[in-house]
Amino acid sequence: MVKVPVLDLAALLFRNEDFPENSSSETLLQRFRDRFKQHEQDFAALFSYQPEVPDSLFTVEKLAIPKSYDDLIAAALVPETNPLPTIQGLSESSDDPILTQVQQILSLGTSGIVFRGPPGVGKTYYAQEIAKTLVADPANDIFRVQFHPSYGYEDFVEGYKPDDARKSGFNVVPKKFLEACERAAQVDGYVIFIIDEINRGDPARIFGELLTFIEREYRGQTFLLPFTGKKISVPERLLLFATMNPFDRSVAQIDAAFIRRFDHIDLEPSAEVVEGMLTKGGGFTDAQIELIVKWFETAQGLLGFGLGHAFFKDATDINKLQLIWKYRILPTAQAMLDQIDPTRAPGFVASFNALIGRLEGVQAAG
Repeated sequence: MVKVPVLDLAALLFRNEDFPENSSSETLLQRFRDRFKQHEQDFAALFSYQPEVPDSLFTVEKLAIPKSYDDLIAAALVPETNPLPTIQGLSESSDDPILTQVQQILSLGTSGIVFRGPPGVGKTYYAQEIAKTLVADPANDIFRVQFHPSYGYEDFVEGYKPDDARKSGFNVVPKKFLEACERAAQVDGYVIFIIDEINRGDPARIFGELLTFIEREYRGQTFLLPFTGKKISVPERLLLFATMNPFDRSVAQIDAAFIRRFDHIDLEPSAEVVEGMLTKGGGFTDAQIELIVKWFETAQGLLGFGLGHAFFKDATDINKLQLIWKYRILPTAQAMLDQIDPTRAPGFVASFNALIGRLEGVQAAG
């Protein structure tokens, strides 16, 4: 901690004020204390005072200052080169908690953000929409891939491509990640790289040596690519967004070394969002909406993992709800339960059939 030299500050604040001829440093200090009243302990914590001779503090004529103090201060500061942008118009009082969390993470500085949650909570939606807000040119500043078990380094960083002009018949070409790095080195703002279903790939095999250099502390450091031997670095302005379903166990779990390189935001199923979607659909009574919302909340416990609210965005009446159940909710739930606990499936199905019965009963009574 560095305390503020109070005489320097007072001389600046009172530079155009008159003082008695016999004024001393104590006179200047007292005027400051009279003008800005503080408790003694607060003053002692903020300011330092060293007496000075009057000739160093006072003069008969006003000093001619060639530039304003604002200009002098600006000249003394070191400007930040191309500061990283934030989400325009977003404050920490935003109504959307996910956007608020993203803003907080960006203020800390980050290598990347993982949006985690069960199917249907809007992970990909948030990644895409926030990316659009952060970049200057969404068509060219957003890159996107989807990981899967057979995805590898040669698909992500650099790999071989048939080339008749080469004696070997192949040429090494840059892939999406290197293209994003090149773009990020050219622009002043963010370039966003979105990785869908990041936990469905093998990070060590896909990223290779990049696993180290995507970390914020290593951004800008050069290293050699294994195939071409080319020197590259990962720009600070390349921000990674990823989505992950932590309940998907069809592939190996993502390793801890990879997880710690990212910041994480958990997206949870929201009964309030479901209620809003159903109300907007216009095909349900208030009593029916209440029944569906209660079933949605109960379903979370029946499944043992989250059921996302996004499944209900097209539910405009009972018939549409049944179609969504048949073609979207049930297949997704069965696939997840096969990995987690197949014995939960009958109870989950029975609960929805009971819901439809109650909805039809309310409709008939109305």
